[in-house]
Amino acid sequence: MDKLRIGIIGTGGMGSFHVGCVQDIDEVQLVAVCDIRPEAAKPHSEKYSIPAYDDHKKLLRKEKPDFVIVATPHPTHMKIAVDAMKNGVHVLCEKPIASNPAEGDKMVAAAEKYGRKLGLMFQQRTEAPKKKVHELVRSGMLGEIYRVNMISTWYRSQAYYDSGTWRGTWAGEGGGVLFNQAPHDLDQLVWLAGRPAEVRGVVQTRSHDIEVEDSASAMIKFENGATGYFHTSTVEQPGTYRIELCGDKGKIIFDGNNIKLWVLEEPISEFTYATKDTFPSIPMHEQPVEVPGAPNGHAIVTRDFAHAIMEDRPPLAPASEGIAPVELAAAIIFSSHKGKTIPLPLSRAAYTRFLKEKSKTSKYDPNVVEMGSVGTVKFS
Repeated sequence: MDKLRIGIIGTGGMGSFHVGCVQDIDEVQLVAVCDIRPEAAKPHSEKYSIPAYDDHKKLLRKEKPDFVIVATPHPTHMKIAVDAMKNGVHVLCEKPIASNPAEGDKMVAAAEKYGRKLGLMFQQRTEAPKKKVHELVRSGMLGEIYRVNMISTWYRSQAYYDSGTWRGTWAGEGGGVLFNQAPHDLDQLVWLAGRPAEVRGVVQTRSHDIEVEDSASAMIKFENGATGYFHTSTVEQPGTYRIELCGDKGKIIFDGNNIKLWVLEEPISEFTYATKDTFPSIPMHEQPVEVPGAPNGHAIVTRDFAHAIMEDRPPLAPASEGIAPVELAAAIIFSSHKGKTIPLPLSRAAYTRFLKEKSKTSKYDPNVVEMGSVGTVKFS
């Protein structure tokens, strides 16, 4: 089988990881790296005897790769991805798709216009327990979902935010924990519960000297009528990961590794009216859940993307599904700043104006600081 020729744009923390990761993927061959800072790309160029570029357009023009992995800070994703697709190159993009849902829309539109694949690095979708929870929900075992709660928290120090001038800034990230640590969680929430219809959010900057949020909470109403609560932050130690999914026929509690599943012998919607007991309990049982082991991680997403190109099929995480998590993150921030419930779809024009106003006061200037690279700093 001929290998697909790939380039990696952005060789900071995640980009450097991808450079090493793709060496073990039989379907691809790394032919070039690119970073706005030559010193960030040079070590990879020397190690693997491949060209290094400081301009992604030069890489696209000279190397003509089959696809690129974009691992730069997310405010740069749209321009790089659209440039690549204009040049006939498929794009696998790190999360989140962009710092603004309007930019995500433009990326998806470009993929359709130029007939290119555009996928996202949502590698957590490959983790066996999360795949199993998704499978259980989609099978209908819980019946109609009416409540979803998700808590996902971490701890980050001030030194973490000080390690990159773009970190924790409106102009450099477009948001805080919601756009850096939480994109995978927001993807999981939408993947399991469906698209949100309206959001009431509260964001705070509790424990860090940053421009954006380090804590966020939201009440969410989904398109199917279900309600939910979401919380994330970088101010908790120890961190928590927990999802509750409550449906007409059962309930799941998932802590990231262990799945507890309760199955009701009669749906709540039927038992509630059938029983004559004033204080009844619906018969139920806890059902063991087998989670077969399976390969997971970034390499699985990259390999799948290569096969999606070769087989002309959608990738594991198509970019069209990556807009909803960004839209939800943006809506939580927008709701908090406006002090009101925000209906979805989020007004692209209103949010873009809001983001531009916030960026005007940002200490980060992308025209002065080298935007396309995070050097040896881990991004996310």
